[in-house]
Amino acid sequence: MAPLTIPALRGFVKLVDEGSFSAAAKRLGVTQPAISAQIRTLEDHFGTKLIVRSGRSWVPTAAGEQLYAHAGELATAAERLEESMSTFGTLPAGRLNVGASTVPGEFLLPKILGPYCEKYPAVRVCVQVGDTAHIADQLLLRRVDMAVIGAAVAVDRLELIPFATDELVLIASTDNPLVNKRSIHRDDLIFHPWVLREQGSGTRTMVSEAMAAVGLDPERLGVVLELGTTESVKRAVKANVGLSFISTYALEPGETSGKGDLRVLNVPGLKAQRTLYIAVERGRTRRNSVDALLDFLSSKEVADQLKKLKFKPGR
Repeated sequence: MAPLTIPALRGFVKLVDEGSFSAAAKRLGVTQPAISAQIRTLEDHFGTKLIVRSGRSWVPTAAGEQLYAHAGELATAAERLEESMSTFGTLPAGRLNVGASTVPGEFLLPKILGPYCEKYPAVRVCVQVGDTAHIADQLLLRRVDMAVIGAAVAVDRLELIPFATDELVLIASTDNPLVNKRSIHRDDLIFHPWVLREQGSGTRTMVSEAMAAVGLDPERLGVVLELGTTESVKRAVKANVGLSFISTYALEPGETSGKGDLRVLNVPGLKAQRTLYIAVERGRTRRNSVDALLDFLSSKEVADQLKKLKFKPGR
């Protein structure tokens, strides 16, 4: 009889949740054949079919439903045990799941995590990127160990640690008529199409707050396109689909000057700044790899690197 293992139970739960082997493998950061092998191991152990094809999805059999009712609880208990015991290890090791909203996940963490990975080669850092609301949910569900998010979330269970200051600037394509206008009034913005991030993103929240601060109703903006990533917003603006706000961390040298495709527009009084936060769950036992990453992100080394990454538009 094949042994019953926690990774196999975890793979089975994720397969039922996602409905496909490929999606389950992606969520767990393993290969699709690995998920298939785990399911075969479970079916061999219990001597019965646990999953069947239904249309384009995989669904549990009656036996699979019974297993699903208990497997998630067992896997979660094992994860908590691993978290608790790993704190006694001498050096950080194992998988470290980090949630990140779009700007820190796409433009900051990939550029600053190198020294941490070099110092702790036994740690495998896995970054999951999504909007702030989604990542906060993932942290509360304990699907990530910690997070770096683009807005404060009012959840008592989460502790927020200021990480960096982010400035959002108003950008337009070089073909946009506002680029050649000497003076731009706030009301001019109402009569132009907009490309914005989706509801729930920290960037979208800051745009709404910045507009409201100068007396503009965010609901009056002519939003023609909503996109899920900062990079896709930037490309849409370059194609002159509309105006948008974007983090200066997401701007590359030369993009907003010379032969670049973008320009930064200055509207008197319209400013958007925010704090990026590290988020952890209060009272949760943390592995030493998490504590080591918290110390690293709070270090002067990272602070100095963030200053270098943040350049003034037009440079």
